[in-house]
Amino acid sequence: METKELKALQRKEAIARLGALTRRFHLYQNILNYYKQGRVYYSYICGMFLSSIDTIEYDPRYVKLMADFEARTQSMVYHAIEFGRSSEYLALLSVSSNPENWPSERLQGDQIQVYVHNFENPNDSKETILTVGGKPEYDGCLIAKDYTFEVNGFRTYGNNNGARVIII
Repeated sequence: METKELKALQRKEAIARLGALTRRFHLYQNILNYYKQGRVYYSYICGMFLSSIDTIEYDPRYVKLMADFEARTQSMVYHAIEFGRSSEYLALLSVSSNPENWPSERLQGDQIQVYVHNFENPNDSKETILTVGGKPEYDGCLIAKDYTFEVNGFRTYGNNNGARVIII
């Protein structure tokens, strides 16, 4: 498949996925509208009960991470979620370059396949399944609800309030 044709199909798939996420979790409609205009946004919690969205360009680290990820995997990022106690994780929601994988990458209940970058320990970054959520009280943002990762041999559990427990 030609690169231009694949990118068009990925974009169509990304719009469909954002539409599904918007309907399921009552996301802020402009996340989808901005994507249709070619802008990628990320959701984040900025206080115990406050959440927001921002353009990925707000943080130069995120721009570089997204560009490197897309170049390395030929995927197309359509949204991201910043999370963790000190915003140490960024989950990239993307459409892979293989259409046969798309059904398994889509939202399944409250879980979606993502690439999670760990800014504190980049070697622990990986593809994983993330439990996500969103409600009107999250100001229309997509949040990481619960997550489990292996970090330096320790299992880390977290939730949408940024709380984290490390099990040795």
